Amino acid sequence: MKKLLFLFSALLIVSCSPIVNQQLFSADINPKQTVKQLYGEPTDILISGGVETWIYDYKKSLKSNRVIVFDNNGKIIKHEKELKDLTWILKNTFIYGGGIILGTVLFISFIFSGF
Repeated sequence: MKKLLFLFSALLIVSCSPIVNQQLFSADINPKQTVKQLYGEPTDILISGGVETWIYDYKKSLKSNRVIVFDNNGKIIKHEKELKDLTWILKNTFIYGGGIILGTVLFISFIFSGF
């Protein structure tokens, strides 16, 4: 039992270790292209003072809003994620998720009722 626990612990540590120090955006790839691949087209682009700011404003989605700032060379100098308010998440999760669960339960009960 101790060998199995040791093996599981070692496997868990080894499998998670490269992810901890891995950069989100690789230096050899165009950061703007990578950001577009990950998050899509920005909602708004602001250019002022030699920096370009991309704003991702997800109003009706569970995705978090983002602000990414690039310098003149296209390098990311700031990357912030604004989390949704907990009440907004709970409200939308229960409305949409609850509707799906309720619909599924009603459908399954209808099938098993013999109709």
